[in-house]
Amino acid sequence: MVYPGNFGTFNRGAVAVDPDRDMMFAMSVHLAFTVKMIPRADATTRIATLESEPVFTENPGAPYAGTRVPFYSPLTLPCQQPPWGSTRRRRSDHRLDGYQHVNGRDLSGAALSAF
Repeated sequence: MVYPGNFGTFNRGAVAVDPDRDMMFAMSVHLAFTVKMIPRADATTRIATLESEPVFTENPGAPYAGTRVPFYSPLTLPCQQPPWGSTRRRRSDHRLDGYQHVNGRDLSGAALSAF
């Protein structure tokens, strides 16, 4: 189990900046992932991914490769209680000003609870 998962906490690629009001909005992700370590027969043969896929979890040269998948229920919903992340506002002086929008709701807007 890895928490937060391989999305990390702040998704560095997902920011919006308002220079006139001196604000930046960034999304944080807090989803759990499961990791399965797979023993290698040798240091170079792929065992966790196909040749056409990125090698992120192959760990070339290491004795283990791995697979990482979200910790989902059979309904493909996260197996943890929301929030699964949030959008936060930060000023250019790097202080958080308290604004936070919670992510982890269904399409109707109702908060989802853990199963």
